[in-house]
Amino acid sequence: MKQKYEEFRKKCYEKYQLNWMLSHGYSLQDLIDAMNEKYIEDDSREYTTPGCYYEDVLDNDGFHGELFHYYDAFLEKEYLDGKYMKSILTGSEFQTWRDDAEQYETYPDLTVDTKIGKIYAKTIPGSFPGILIECETSNTAGTPGALLEYDETKKKMMLRVYGIQNPYGNPIESYEMSK
Repeated sequence: MKQKYEEFRKKCYEKYQLNWMLSHGYSLQDLIDAMNEKYIEDDSREYTTPGCYYEDVLDNDGFHGELFHYYDAFLEKEYLDGKYMKSILTGSEFQTWRDDAEQYETYPDLTVDTKIGKIYAKTIPGSFPGILIECETSNTAGTPGALLEYDETKKKMMLRVYGIQNPYGNPIESYEMSK
């Protein structure tokens, strides 16, 4: 299943690239022309055909200094934007996107002052479970622990703050990560 979505995301990225080119006034012919220019400029003939310069065009000048996001940035931004993805995908592709996107539920950033320090939790798009937790404390004995757990009864993700001495015991405090 994971492989299926990885291949699907790459196909979405290709559609995004084409959509970006069109919305910025560039065509496939512009891309071909840019590759041809690189081929003509390369006296060493490092590559044998103009098409081999695709990556070179993207890694250097792009389209006169403009270029769409790289793959990872696309996954963190455009891929998580349902309205945008619906605009570039077919109906069945959009359903596949929705199935995949359910794994990337996002939560608002959370900053909590606790008895043992400050806890920061924020969504990291494109990863699962997708939450980064950082703890800040003035306690010299160590940093408190914090875990995310899904509470089946509340049907919500919970940030559970644990003490320094007993990281697997009962939480000191719990906070809902709700939308």
